[in-house]
Amino acid sequence: MDFLNFKAITQTGNFKTPSENENIEYKEASWKLPKSFWETVSSFANTLGGIIVLGIAEDKSKHEFSITGVDNVEDIETQIFNDNNNISCLNRPVIQNNDVQISVFQNKTIIQVIIHPEPFNTRPITAFGKAYIRTGDGDRVTTKEQLKYFTVESQNEIDTHLLPSTYTIEDLDAENIKEYRKIIDKKGIISTNSQLSDQEFLYSICVFRKDRLSNSNEYHLTDGGLLFFGKYISITDRFPRFQLDYQQYNSDNSTNWNDRVSAGDMNYPTLNIFSFYNLVLTKIEANVPDPFIQGSDLSRTSYHNDLIIAAKEALVNCLMHSYYDGMVGVKIVDRPSYFEFTNPGTMRVSKESFLRGQYSSIRNT
Repeated sequence: MDFLNFKAITQTGNFKTPSENENIEYKEASWKLPKSFWETVSSFANTLGGIIVLGIAEDKSKHEFSITGVDNVEDIETQIFNDNNNISCLNRPVIQNNDVQISVFQNKTIIQVIIHPEPFNTRPITAFGKAYIRTGDGDRVTTKEQLKYFTVESQNEIDTHLLPSTYTIEDLDAENIKEYRKIIDKKGIISTNSQLSDQEFLYSICVFRKDRLSNSNEYHLTDGGLLFFGKYISITDRFPRFQLDYQQYNSDNSTNWNDRVSAGDMNYPTLNIFSFYNLVLTKIEANVPDPFIQGSDLSRTSYHNDLIIAAKEALVNCLMHSYYDGMVGVKIVDRPSYFEFTNPGTMRVSKESFLRGQYSSIRNT
């Protein structure tokens, strides 16, 4: 994220673009720092980051901005860094020295402040005790569900979070466990002794984990184990909005699905992640077309296998990286021209880092 170059933006001091959006906020600040500055700091830090420009006024009737400048520059800059380190203002400091730039345009001083998105495990950033997020060009107080999302994201991951002892192997689908044992035996991924009971097998692959924080040394079912192997009713006791939904359509414009796999449906009363994956992968593979394509050298070519591999990876990632405490479920739409994979939760890394492949942070290891 870079500071704005107002010499390139305007010649007169008035401009319409760039306007305020999810990453840009303009504020007047002639003699003092507005309280709303910290609300925007919180919302940018909790969302995708952004830049706040002090010394800009907005004419809402003309949808136009003008550079009015900051008169009390030194005091406002001092206030920014004082409040940044004041716990009654922000719950933790987020602004560094090189995040602030002071520049002059036509004898008017502008202060720009870059706010970087906070890592998932340090959110939320609160301003005066409230957490904000950025939607469109405004700062909004977080809802209870959004606050829960921040809290869950900063805690243990679902494969290490232990459920109460009231959850037992009886909450898991025995046929799914049996099928999974056959798969990993065949692949040689894990050497499984046929003498092991299902309970001992589940201990060995960490579906159950030992409670290290108590003296009982009891094993407890994990959230991840429940999601992967659990019976639907047991999963919804922990994840009330758990929903896995696959819909297949005969045309790109159809409004009515032709085939569906949906958790909790009468046809799939015990669906979990493992069984959903196996059912849907088979349907996706069957629906990938294999048309006749002739290459420039008159030989037949095909993208069939490549598309199946890509769709399988998308299905795996859609299920792996979902935020299962969310308000919505996993949804997969299968149409003749495209697949659409949707899941709740946001990426834990920036889009730039994701596209460069330079850093990975997995929600559900």
